[in-house]
Amino acid sequence: MAKKKTKMRMTRKEMKRDPLVTFSLKAADFAKLHARVLIIACIVVVVSLVVVVMMVRDRAKAEAAAEMILTQANRELWSGNAPQATILYNELLDRYAGTESGKKGLLFRGDALLETRALDEAIDSYEKFLKRVGKDELLRNSARRGIATALEEKGEFAKAAREREAIALTLQGNEAAEDLMAAARCYRAATMYGRAIELYDNVIKNHADYWGVNAAKIAAEELRLKLRLGATESPAATASAAAPNSN
Repeated sequence: MAKKKTKMRMTRKEMKRDPLVTFSLKAADFAKLHARVLIIACIVVVVSLVVVVMMVRDRAKAEAAAEMILTQANRELWSGNAPQATILYNELLDRYAGTESGKKGLLFRGDALLETRALDEAIDSYEKFLKRVGKDELLRNSARRGIATALEEKGEFAKAAREREAIALTLQGNEAAEDLMAAARCYRAATMYGRAIELYDNVIKNHADYWGVNAAKIAAEELRLKLRLGATESPAATASAAAPNSN
């Protein structure tokens, strides 16, 4: 008759020799000792997750609302109603300045203010946009051209020229030539003829396929002639020309 097998039981001492069992026992002991702390930690994690979810949801709602106002404002601007567009851009920035649409609103508000000749306010809006836009050269150049245009409208031609010249340095080909020509125009208006000639020559030499290269040649020759006439005109002739007619 076969002997009945006896059932083997592990003692607690033997169980402690098993790494997995040992870890489980220690975890159970830790949970008992720190149950209150663990419950609080779990509550904190759950609450944090709920807050994050709510913030993401609210952010999405804000972005959607901001985009709606931006679209409406752009529609007004592009249809020629800059004053109404400005009102909508201001509403956008008052309510949703921190959104992506709010950031773009600074750029377009500058355009609207430029249209209404609120030049200082336009420059301020463009400069605020530049602080937020990061390294996107396309958008940065758009804002800087707006600043240059406002400065030119204000009669600050040298500043406008430097702004345009700086933009040209970030570009290539005919795009660079466009801003070089604009810079030369502003230097000419500032009577900085030498610098204007340098930029016209730059276009002629480095952008021969630019559509306005002939205009650059004509402008450069005109300024060279102006400088030659100015250099050869005698002080006596200048004084005579400046004297009032006694008749």
